[in-house]
Order: sequence, then C-alpha cells, then structure tokens
Amino acid sequence: MRLPLVTLVALLSLALPSAASAAALPALIETIHKDLWTRFVQPNGLLLDYTTPSGNIELPTASECLEGKPNALAWWTPVENGTFFTGIYLDAAVRRWQLTGAAADRANAGKLARGLLLAASVSDVPGFVARNVSADGKSHYAIGSDDQTAPWFQGLWAYVRSGAATPEEKTKIEAKMVALATTLRGLKWYLPCDSSGGLPPGQIRGTLAAPDFRSACRQLFITRIIYEITRDSSWLHAYENALTAPTRTGKTMLDYVEAGLPGLFAQSHGMDRQLWISVNPQAMLRALVDLESRPAIREKYLAALRLNAVTVAPRIVAAPTADVSLAPMDTDWRALNAHWHAQATVDDAVALALSELGDWKNHGRNLENSTIREPLCAAAIALLAPGADADLKISGKLSPFIARVPWTSLRGSFGFFAEYAWLLGNPPRH
Repeated sequence: MRLPLVTLVALLSLALPSAASAAALPALIETIHKDLWTRFVQPNGLLLDYTTPSGNIELPTASECLEGKPNALAWWTPVENGTFFTGIYLDAAVRRWQLTGAAADRANAGKLARGLLLAASVSDVPGFVARNVSADGKSHYAIGSDDQTAPWFQGLWAYVRSGAATPEEKTKIEAKMVALATTLRGLKWYLPCDSSGGLPPGQIRGTLAAPDFRSACRQLFITRIIYEITRDSSWLHAYENALTAPTRTGKTMLDYVEAGLPGLFAQSHGMDRQLWISVNPQAMLRALVDLESRPAIREKYLAALRLNAVTVAPRIVAAPTADVSLAPMDTDWRALNAHWHAQATVDDAVALALSELGDWKNHGRNLENSTIREPLCAAAIALLAPGADADLKISGKLSPFIARVPWTSLRGSFGFFAEYAWLLGNPPRH
C-alpha cells in the first residue's frame, strides 16, 4: 500500500535520532504536544479526558460537582481522570525537559506539578486526592480512586528527582507526599472519599493493599520513595514488610509482582482490555529497579517488566485498526444528568454511573479507547522494560502508528500517552 506523502514525511521525522541537546523534537511529536497544551491542559495544570476539536467543552459546574452529577465519581465527564492523566504526563514532561533542556518545558512540568498539589489540597479529608478541580479552584467530585492517587505519587516523584523543581518546590512537594503517604498507611492503604453532597463521611473507594500486581507495585513504590525522602527506617520497614509479609491470600506482594500482568489479567475480568490502568504500576516497577540494590530482588523486578512487555506486545500495531473519524465521540456528557439521582454510598454512585454508560451508547468514545488509547498504552508498558525495544521492535511500530492518527481531530487526550511512549523510546543521550 502506498502511503500519502504527508504520512511518509511524518514517519521520517519520527525516525530522526534524538540529540543530547534535542534542539528540535520530531514535528509530529511537537504537533501532539502543542495540541495537548492548547486543548487539554487546563489553566490549573490538570488534564481533561476529552474535549471537542475546537477545544470548547462544557465543564462541570461547582454545583454539579457538589451534587455528584451525572455521578459522584465524575465518570464519563471531561474531568474524570485529571490526577490519573496528569501524574503520568508529568513523568513525560520531566523526560521531555531532560531531553530538550528548554525553559518552557521545565515551566510546563512545574505547572502540572502544581495541578497535582492542588488536587490534594482542596478537601478537608486527610488522604483524599481529587480527580480534578473546577474553575473556582476548590470544587471537586467526592470520589477518587487508587488509579488517581497512585499516578499522583508517580508524577511528583519524577519531578522532585529530576532537578526541575526549585529547592522551595522540592521541599513543599516532598512534605505533601510524606503527609499523604503517612495518612494512607494509617488507613491501611484504603482511599478515603470526600464527604460532600449526599455522600456521608467515612466512605472509601479503592486500595493500595489489594493482593494483585497493581497494588503490589504501588505500595512498594510509595513506601520506598518515602524512605528515600525521609530516611525514616519505619518506611524501609514498611517496604520490606510489603515485600515479604503474606497477604490475605497467603502470597506476598513480591509474588504478585512476579506474576505480572498475566496474573492480573487472570484475576480481573476485562483488565487485558484496560491497559491504560497498567501503565502506572509498570512505571512504578521500573522506578523500583533503580531504587533496589539487592541483585536477587532487582532481577525479579526486571523479569516482571520483561514479562509484561512480552504480554502486551501483540497489542502494539503499526496503524489504527479503524478510522475513528467515521464515528466521532459524543462529548455531550451533560445529557447523562437526565438519569441522575442522589447517591448515599459509593456503591450507589458506581451503579448509577454504569447505568448511565449503558444508556449513553457512545460508540465513538469506545472506538477511540480501543483503537488509539490501548495500543499506545501497550507501547508505553513495553518500553518501560529495559531492552524490550530491541527485542520486540516496539518503536518500529509505534512511530508509524503515531503518524497515522488524526491527533488534532481526536476528542480524547490520549496524545499524552503517545508523547510518553515516544519519550520512553528516545531517552536523552549523556
């Protein structure tokens, strides 16, 4: 099949080797980057899930956040995954700054970091991290999750370790990370909800202590980085305990790390079609390789990274399997408010949200998720494994895939996964 000239040019630009100074990044990566900062990064530094091609989208009002409309989880709204996406994108932003050395890239990383700090500062409930924050600077939905909180730690750790943060920022961020982790450890790693709207105090949703691959990577990472920050031996003990103490299943967290994504997929129905949720734990596991000095444990971490790369490799393709422009995503989330009712518990909110999704029948959304998001997340997961690119030829598929996506007409913000994956495959040369 002959490729259009514009696609050939894009492929050639993506294949250009990166220089240590990175005077210029490939044109298509710059297009994706500009589109993200034009349409998806809010003034408060937190990413949106989706918007229109023009960038005009109706965001939830303060009263809708308070009342939990269309549901108290913010599911299906443009602000559903603000801290989730921003945490991973901050990791990417730090890598970009390390590649380019540009002041603008350092400033962008700082803006994302401040967005994450804001999300963890708008509630009076200790340990709560908001999914996003409305334009008034404080209103937010009541229910967060482990998938929001874990990337919060990932992004801020990358930022303070990179040298991009000023000494004052580093001190402030590390203090917040320690305080949040201390609260969560005291809560036995359960994630508290905010008691806003009709949701009563004491509700929880999500945990960093589940007996599975995701929680294992997350709890090990958080306990270890807090030890690195504080040098408090209790955190090193918490890390060692997470490695070796039996969970309620009799297996240790290290056992679940070694089982990797195949173990997770066997435990959780449909998780093999939700690779976006596994990018964060894979990134945390990759960071643990650099923090762990014992060869035997380090090799187990590396083996799990490689296992995960091989597991997702079949999902990495050289071109989208469908034309998403044929079924544009429906961005009218407010139509779901017609189904709304007050929610008194987390279970009520989940049941409402799932019923709304069934009524929405948003084929375009599903198409972008499966056709664009999942292959990009597969590439990111694989590229986080040292040596996987050479073995599995990931970049050879990722570059043509990126070149064939109509980025500026997409509704979803999945360009940040593309930028992250490309940066993972093109680290700075020292």
